[in-house]
Amino acid sequence: MIAATSKTVLTVGEQKAYDQIPKIVKFIPHSSFRRPSAMDSYFGSEAREIKIPKPRVTAVNVDGVKENHVFYTTLSAEDELELFFRYNYAKYVLRKLMAQQKRREAISWFQRAQRIRAIIIQANLGLVFAMTRRFRMKGVTFHELIAEGNFALVRSVEKFNAARGFKFSTYACNVIARSFMRIKRPWMQLEIDLTSDVGELERHNDDEAIYREIAQQILEGEINCLSEIEARVIILHFGLPLNGNKGKKTFREISAVIGLSRERARQIEEAGLKKMRTAMLDYP
Repeated sequence: MIAATSKTVLTVGEQKAYDQIPKIVKFIPHSSFRRPSAMDSYFGSEAREIKIPKPRVTAVNVDGVKENHVFYTTLSAEDELELFFRYNYAKYVLRKLMAQQKRREAISWFQRAQRIRAIIIQANLGLVFAMTRRFRMKGVTFHELIAEGNFALVRSVEKFNAARGFKFSTYACNVIARSFMRIKRPWMQLEIDLTSDVGELERHNDDEAIYREIAQQILEGEINCLSEIEARVIILHFGLPLNGNKGKKTFREISAVIGLSRERARQIEEAGLKKMRTAMLDYP
């Protein structure tokens, strides 16, 4: 008589698929997962229909060279939220099946979770591309930053808690930015391009540029790291639409406004930007 706890005999192909499952399956818990109707709500007859992102090939200019990149249409906020709950519910079920040694069923749920994760990642690849174009890093190529950003995006999907009510795009942007800033090479200098056109991020997000959203919170004092004069100089020099400012100003014009020399205005801006970069590393 075979014991109830004996393992299911898998084919060679199934064994390879099973070996891809992490030994410890991590998920973001939610109270809905324990409800008797959870299975039907997320994957059964009651599950809402999701509009799957479609790919499109776009020619873009990268350092003077035209390249074809594949982007996907973005998810609606409701669909993205639903997919995150489904993704973590699938891993919740998977973890239980692994504990019960139901290996064939575990393979099915793991593959289901992977398909959902792929949809979320594909829908946000444009965010990585747009964020990469906002950074200038000496000694690091555009494609190296893209690779780093893609890894950060994957980590974001694993860590994001949809139940907290935050936008995934904002959360992922923070993770990607911190990932860029943590690339440590002694000859490298990081410059945040606050002046570049933000149209791509706006189209991706259907909202204001995510990165400027973070910078705006710093400059408006919601993230308290700048002195009043540092924030004022940065807002004036980069022409940021904050505090009634309109248009970029030169250091000569700024010096007249704040009553200090042009060189002192430049030093104040440099100190403020350094503080902003540090604050980004600790942004929640």
